[in-house]
Amino acid sequence: MADTWIILRCSTANTLPLAKTLARAGFDVWTPIEQKTKRVPRANVKRVIDYAMLPSYLFVRANHLLDMMQLANSPTREHRDFRVFHYLGGIPMIADETLAPLRLLERKSKVKDETTRLKAGDAVRLADGGFAGMSGVIESAGSNYAMVQLTGFPMPLKIANFYLLQNANGCEIPHAA
Repeated sequence: MADTWIILRCSTANTLPLAKTLARAGFDVWTPIEQKTKRVPRANVKRVIDYAMLPSYLFVRANHLLDMMQLANSPTREHRDFRVFHYLGGIPMIADETLAPLRLLERKSKVKDETTRLKAGDAVRLADGGFAGMSGVIESAGSNYAMVQLTGFPMPLKIANFYLLQNANGCEIPHAA
């Protein structure tokens, strides 16, 4: 059950605040977040704002199911209103690997921040696509693509930056949670 998730439903406006309060309470909770840069009206200032990519939906580790059921029915409100998602009379369990496309989509929305960190000589691992799991070294990096020398390939390949995970010192890269 450690690598399965349940779904919580809440109002659109409560998605991110609920995720934050549940995380602060010690629950393993995740919802894909997109960051957008917005200009502040009547000011020459830009802010980065977080938006839920799946408004109203949060994923919580399945081992917290009983706690979530109790919190959803609790008369005291430490957290925003939510309910555990039911389907066909049961509670669906979501396998961790089925969330990989959402994690990739979330990485794509944050690519602008991460590309500034990629530079020649960095060790990287590919997150998805036909070469998923392979490692290599960046020969040159641009704003959207990098030339990567993959282990076992005779020449570097042009790969979109959102597929690249930094792999410092050859250590294993944890997946986004």
